[in-house]
Amino acid sequence: MVLWGITFAQGDASLAMAVNSMVYIINDVLAFTISPWYNKRERARLEKEEAKYSANLNTQA
Repeated sequence: MVLWGITFAQGDASLAMAVNSMVYIINDVLAFTISPWYNKRERARLEKEEAKYSANLNTQA
């Protein structure tokens, strides 16, 4: 958004550029809050769930 603000101040910004910048910012916020790649608790929960599923598959085979 800072880059968009600078571009807007120079008179070359468009609404499409603002929307595009907001999409990237929202994506980053989601990645750092709910994505298991960055969220250690979520990653640990998924690993536990996958281990349980794998153990269940091994007992059925």
